[in-house]
Amino acid sequence: MTSVNYYRVQWDNFDSGGGIFDSKVSDALNKRSAVRDTPVAIKRAWGLPIWNRKTVRDTEDASRGLNVVSHECLHDLVDHMPVHSFIVHNYFPAFDFESLRLINPIYRVGSHRIFRKIFSASEQVLFLSSRERRLASASYPEFADKFLLTPPGSNSASAFFAGERSPEIIDVPGTVDWMPKKLSYRMNLGQGIPVFGRMAHGFEDDAYITILYDAFLSGFKLKLTEIAKHGKSLVSFCDVHEELESLGFADLPYTRVSNRNELRNAILEFRRRGDIDIDQRRQFFELGQKISWDSFADAVFT
Repeated sequence: MTSVNYYRVQWDNFDSGGGIFDSKVSDALNKRSAVRDTPVAIKRAWGLPIWNRKTVRDTEDASRGLNVVSHECLHDLVDHMPVHSFIVHNYFPAFDFESLRLINPIYRVGSHRIFRKIFSASEQVLFLSSRERRLASASYPEFADKFLLTPPGSNSASAFFAGERSPEIIDVPGTVDWMPKKLSYRMNLGQGIPVFGRMAHGFEDDAYITILYDAFLSGFKLKLTEIAKHGKSLVSFCDVHEELESLGFADLPYTRVSNRNELRNAILEFRRRGDIDIDQRRQFFELGQKISWDSFADAVFT
């Protein structure tokens, strides 16, 4: 049995998106192989990219087993060891904060060189986003045959809820542990929801309307599968149409908004329409259950 060296960021908070992701991937890999979990400490002021910073890392185990690197901020590992699978969390050359584009260069500048290095050195590259894989393939066609689309798995422990769901509860899943997320939340929901009702931080079974407050194209991947799996009517501040289509959820009730007035109107419209019927909710749930962390682990070994 091939062992796996799993190199990941040493997250300060395992309840963050990155922390949850790495924990789920590591658990799924452990079902198939012995996994050496190797956290790497990274100093990230305000969550800014660190393209020019090098960190000394212990790669003693790299010659034994399959090397998997999770997150682009660990890019310099490819300079010191062979990498079988490199997991791209965010493809920064295509980072786009549409309502605050002045911050785009902070994340884009210098990233092309780093990603070219990652793509060249890795045997395969796993993208969590259909859009990001498409754009990377267009920019680097010479590496496109290495690129796999591997969406994060859904929460296998979450059960199907067959009860009536309330229009007065508004789900707001996600974290604000990264600067673009903090800015998105403050801009779009810092004053609460612009309608009567209760804003629930996280997922509640008896809610059918969900707000995706991320105003930039990169940070929604982990929660989107779960939103779609439970057939939530989705109001989003970023364009996730391509992602929903690629996951098989093109029929999910979804609308994109760009300001709080549009947010208000979208919530009222979903309240007017009401929840989707129980049969469609069950179809979405069954589809979401198939998008699993075990499937993700299978792709790592491809």
